[in-house]
Amino acid sequence: MLILHTSDLHLDSQVPARQRGLERVLACAREHEVDLLVVAGDLFHSPLEAERLRPRLRGLFSGNPFQVIIIAGNHDRAAFQSGEYLGSDVTVLGLDAVGWVDFPSCRVVCLPPSDRSFLEMVPELQQARRPGVRNLLVLHCTLLAPFLRLEDFGPEEHARYLPVTLSMLDATGYDYVLAGHFHSRFDVRRGNRCVFVYPGSPVAITRREQGKRMVNLLDLERGPTGLYLDTFYYHTINVELTPGREAEVLEVQLPSALDALRDEDVEVELVVSGLISWPEDRFSRTLRRLLDGRRNVRLREQYQSVSVAIEDPLYARICRRLASEDCSPDERAALEAEILRALAGYRLRRF
Repeated sequence: MLILHTSDLHLDSQVPARQRGLERVLACAREHEVDLLVVAGDLFHSPLEAERLRPRLRGLFSGNPFQVIIIAGNHDRAAFQSGEYLGSDVTVLGLDAVGWVDFPSCRVVCLPPSDRSFLEMVPELQQARRPGVRNLLVLHCTLLAPFLRLEDFGPEEHARYLPVTLSMLDATGYDYVLAGHFHSRFDVRRGNRCVFVYPGSPVAITRREQGKRMVNLLDLERGPTGLYLDTFYYHTINVELTPGREAEVLEVQLPSALDALRDEDVEVELVVSGLISWPEDRFSRTLRRLLDGRRNVRLREQYQSVSVAIEDPLYARICRRLASEDCSPDERAALEAEILRALAGYRLRRF
């Protein structure tokens, strides 16, 4: 059995890219001939947006060759309370109590939005398992684990939503946990028993969600695989300038990096920092001409003229000392560049 797992689309009538993202997710499900699509919370950005968008979505969620299971998240938990209809393929689970759907090789169990602690719900989840098959748990949660930062979860990162740990999830006895709420990236965590997966948002919601977006393709025997989507995303290009290499950056490095993204549905933030030997106004004019016609690029100019450091008497003293050292020309040039950066930063902090 194949399952496509996503979450956190945050559909908004004012952001068409997110509906296009949903369309790409459905196309991916058809392309890979999955049996089930799971949306692990926050399909809508708010209950109001659910009211506005539900009539548009019924066609997308009807007539597909796979079933769709949706659970509520912290943003749209009030959007599924009155028998709303999303399409003939859709089952909304876990609204008021633990719910499940059975398939020949697995049971998919969904947890309702709740203000209770997860530990209180462990016995109920244990009882909901079906013997002899794979058991999958779908929930919207904050996983408390190393290297997962709260600011990576979403727009409401200041608040934890249903915090859980891998040891808590292992105690439930489930084979796979398909989760939502973490936006930044596709992420797999393996406990002693369960495999926990965050698919990341399938379309970028905030600038923290960098890079091409993904969904989780779950084969019950082989485990999870991240699939890239052709959906909107944010990308940052950081350029650190070195005096004397301005032409190389402007004529080779930057055009190559930007041309690689030309056909992508992406907004690029270009951060240009470091030191230049050119006059700053000349460099800025040349850089902005390079960006003419590239409407998807936001420029942040953080460079400065190398003269701010060269004029420091300390730089001349250090260079005289370096000249007496036994090092190669390349090593000397690298050291001088490092010293220039340090002196420039020092002068900026001081003055």
